[in-house]
Amino acid sequence: MTDDIHPFDDYVRQDDCDMRLAEAALRFAYDRYPQMNEAAYLSRLDALACRVERCAGGNGPEDQVRALRTVLVEEEGYLGPAASLNDPSYSYLNDVLDRKVGLPIALSAIWLDITWQLEWPFVGIGLPGHFVIGQCGPSSLRILDPFYGGRLLSRKDCEELVVRGELAWSDSYLAPVTTKIMLARMLNNLRRAYLDRGEWHELGCVLRRLLALNPASEDIQREERVIATIRASLN
Repeated sequence: MTDDIHPFDDYVRQDDCDMRLAEAALRFAYDRYPQMNEAAYLSRLDALACRVERCAGGNGPEDQVRALRTVLVEEEGYLGPAASLNDPSYSYLNDVLDRKVGLPIALSAIWLDITWQLEWPFVGIGLPGHFVIGQCGPSSLRILDPFYGGRLLSRKDCEELVVRGELAWSDSYLAPVTTKIMLARMLNNLRRAYLDRGEWHELGCVLRRLLALNPASEDIQREERVIATIRASLN
């Protein structure tokens, strides 16, 4: 890390198509883990991708899904937590890779990093309250849920997930999201977790990373000023 610009802030200056999701997600973790070995975690993801590719054998849609489930769920055991989702470690990709448990979007980031390395047609799907991934076919989109072992979700399943969160369904929820939108959602999960825990320093760091993604956001700027005032009053 340099004193001039945070590694995450520097990295996300790029266009979406030039960024690796996992690399960006690891870089915002430097705020909590300044000595983290980013390269080691990326190498681990590279190795997982090689294993998934070997397991797939063929390149058909069913081969891809089977290989992802076999390696990531059956062999490695990546799943969602059974307890509270408010632990910040569930949002830091290095923690998720180490502990093999994380929020839906963090687990989805692992699946997507691997599929994108292999140039398989997968996308992130930002259902409100529960992030999933989609496998793009010639005429349809298959929805998988990494949080629950890569189970297939029907459209009705997706609608029930959203309605359960007390929102009306919209077909727009099935639209693929960009890398930067995924990063903002991961950071917003941390934002809520640190706010609930009253961890003001950590919250301030998260807000600065959100500002790197959206420098013009007056809401984030205002919140950052409030948090800075709270931190100053506690010193």
